[in-house]
Amino acid sequence: MAVTVTDIARRAGVSKGAVSKALNDKHDISQAMKKKIRKLADEMGYSVNIAAKALSTQKTGTIGIVVAFPQIPTVAERIIGIQELASEYGYLPMVTFHNGTLTDEITHLQKLRNRIDGLIITPINQGGQLVEAINSLKMPVVFMNEMISASNTDFVGDDDEMGGRLAAAHLLETAGHNIAYLGNNLNYYSDSAILRGIRMAFEEKNMDYNCVSVYWGNYSQANTRKNIAALLAAKPDIKGIFTFSDMIALWALDILNEWKISVPGDIKLVGYDDIEFAKMARIPLTSISQPNREIGHTAASLLIERLQKKPAGKFIPKKIVFPPTLEIRESSHLK
Repeated sequence: MAVTVTDIARRAGVSKGAVSKALNDKHDISQAMKKKIRKLADEMGYSVNIAAKALSTQKTGTIGIVVAFPQIPTVAERIIGIQELASEYGYLPMVTFHNGTLTDEITHLQKLRNRIDGLIITPINQGGQLVEAINSLKMPVVFMNEMISASNTDFVGDDDEMGGRLAAAHLLETAGHNIAYLGNNLNYYSDSAILRGIRMAFEEKNMDYNCVSVYWGNYSQANTRKNIAALLAAKPDIKGIFTFSDMIALWALDILNEWKISVPGDIKLVGYDDIEFAKMARIPLTSISQPNREIGHTAASLLIERLQKKPAGKFIPKKIVFPPTLEIRESSHLK
C-alpha cells in the first residue's frame, strides 16, 4: 500500500500537520525537523499524490512548457534549464511539442488547461487567436525567446537584434556587402529582430541594406537546398551567408561542399545559437552564442516568482534580455 502522511507522522512521532509543513517547505517548522521528516519520507518510499493535492489546494505543482522544433539542440538546452530550476522549487515541468502551425499550437495549449499552474511558451505564431488562447488559461505566463508583440507578458530571451547586428557587421568585414540571410519565417519575432540588426549593421557602414538577399522557410535540409540553389542562380557572386540557426548553417555547409563551393574560400558562413556541433563541424562554424540554459533557468525563476507571490497593484511585465556574443571560427575567416 502507498505510504501516507499519517504513516510518516506515526513513525516520526509528530502530528500530520507537522509532516505536511515539512513536505511543503513551510516556514513555521524548524529546518532540523524538516530534514528529519523528509529523510524519513524518502526512506519509507513516500510520493506525493498529485491528483489529491490538486483537489485540495487547487494547485497541480506542474508548469507547462510549450515549444516547437524539438530537434533543435537549443530548445533542449532551454528545457533542461527550466527543469533544473523548477525541480529546486518542487515543480514538475510538463513539456509538449507542436508542429509550428497556429492550429496545433492552440490545440496543445487547450490540452494543458487545468493541468498546470503556469506556462512557459515559445510562441511561434503571431496574432489575436494565440493571445486569446493563452489568456483563456488564466494563469501566469512567460514568453521564452519568442514574443507576441501585441501581448503584455513577461519575456526572457536573447537579444536577437544585437545578434543580427554582430553577424552582419562581421560578414561586412570578411565577405563584403554581397550577403544573404536564410531565415525561418518573417512573422517570427526573432527573425524580424535579426533582420533589424542586419539593417543596423549596414546603416552603420552607410551601405544599402536592400542588397541583402533573404530566403524563408528553412525548416529542413531539403528546403534549405532549394533556397541556396535559388540564391546562387540569382546571385552567383554571393560572398556571405548568415542563417537563423546553426542547424541551417550546417545544412548549408554540407550542400555547398557537395556542390564544390568552398567555405570560407568562396562563401563565408555564420550561424546562430553556437550549439556543440558548431565547434565539431568539418569546418568549425562561426556562430552567435546565447546562454540557453541560463535563459531556461531565468524563465522558470520568473514564472515561479509570479506563482508564489500575490500580485500587488497593476501587473507590470518584466523583459529580461541576454546579450549574445560572436564566436569566430574557420567558416568565416579571411583567406
